[in-house]
Amino acid sequence: MKKALLRTALVLVAVLATLAFLEIVLRFAMPLRFRPSADAPLFASRTYRLSADKTLVYEMRPNSQATAFGLEFAVNPSGFRDKIYPRLKAGKKRIVCVGDSLTYGWLVPLRATYHKQLEALWRSEGRAVEVMGMGVVGYNLIQEFALIRDRIAIRKPDLVLLQIGPNDCERTVGIKTVPETGKLILIPYHDRIIPYMTDKTAFTTGLMRRSHLFRLLNLGLFGLRGKGHPDYVPRDVFMIGEEDSFAHLAKIKRFLDGEGIPLAVVVFPYRSHGRAYLYAALTGRIRQELERLRIPYLDLFDRLNAEKAGEIWIDGLHLNGEGYGIVAAELKTFLGGRLGNK
Repeated sequence: MKKALLRTALVLVAVLATLAFLEIVLRFAMPLRFRPSADAPLFASRTYRLSADKTLVYEMRPNSQATAFGLEFAVNPSGFRDKIYPRLKAGKKRIVCVGDSLTYGWLVPLRATYHKQLEALWRSEGRAVEVMGMGVVGYNLIQEFALIRDRIAIRKPDLVLLQIGPNDCERTVGIKTVPETGKLILIPYHDRIIPYMTDKTAFTTGLMRRSHLFRLLNLGLFGLRGKGHPDYVPRDVFMIGEEDSFAHLAKIKRFLDGEGIPLAVVVFPYRSHGRAYLYAALTGRIRQELERLRIPYLDLFDRLNAEKAGEIWIDGLHLNGEGYGIVAAELKTFLGGRLGNK
């Protein structure tokens, strides 16, 4: 009996040692840092620079400008793609919109961004409201927390509107300068989306968060499933940056509560193309976290994926001016009472 127990124990130790060895080797050999076939240039890269803030990694260059795709992109003295606003509100209500390329205004003129269209709607009604856009291409909730803490709270807005979506659960991107051109490029361009190929339980979620081997096994099984069923959509997905992102969402809420500044969130979706939505479960978790933190939010999935809404998209994430006009109208209703009647 003792020999049998000893042999069993030795087998278990050997299995665990093998798994630990594989875990270490795979973390170095296959780090799941996706690299595109060609380097991903930072949009209008002359308007960006490396940041002295290690959390931000990069930032927009104040008072810079560039022309790309036939559009002018100008950065104000504060380091954002927007008009110049005074430091003090001067009797006006002020909303600061914080986000990524959706707030920056990817491939649209500044006037077509959702924040500028929202400002125009209110001003057409005679309301003195400033809606400031402070979006930076590629930023996630970690970088946005640093922005709010160090550069936005001092402007004493009446409300911070945080624009988030499933891509906020990606890890912070790296960046480097190409010596030949001086341009900045992002590394990686997109993070890995890892499908759950087993039932999602507390145990498998723990493995997904901590085990590189488990992530690779799920990716391998997904690849095999996709060969036989090209339209297969998993029930749930995982992004390696999820936990850090949700932790920083809570930090943003606590910080703004301490400053006495209200927070609201607008959740942007990807385009569903009328099929099963890959990010359904992840978006559900975003909603759960917002409700747990008691943050009012507007989820745009149904509105932007409505029937016959296909013409509002530039790609599967970014909108054109018409699409942002829809967003502005929805935000006007959502935020209306939060600024009072003035």
